[in-house]
Amino acid sequence: MKRVQDSARRAGLKEVAAAIEAQQGVYEAVLGFQNEGRAAAERAMQESRSPRVVLQSASVLALAGDEARALKLPETLHCRGLSIPWFSMCKCRW
Repeated sequence: MKRVQDSARRAGLKEVAAAIEAQQGVYEAVLGFQNEGRAAAERAMQESRSPRVVLQSASVLALAGDEARALKLPETLHCRGLSIPWFSMCKCRW
């Protein structure tokens, strides 16, 4: 994955590189490496704050046990004027 990520950076595709980093965080967190997963999510969000990366990073944080922070991240997108219907629906339901 590192080579694909480096290629994306060289091509100027920062969001793609950040999404790959966030996906790596998902793998880490699922396999039980919570600290590495959190670190990957942080690196991804430093590279891009796109909705895709933010939501994927929120998933990583939730898997790593940081639920409070995971729930706050999608709200930052809403504050930026981006509508996320499924998040609004979940928030109302739960």
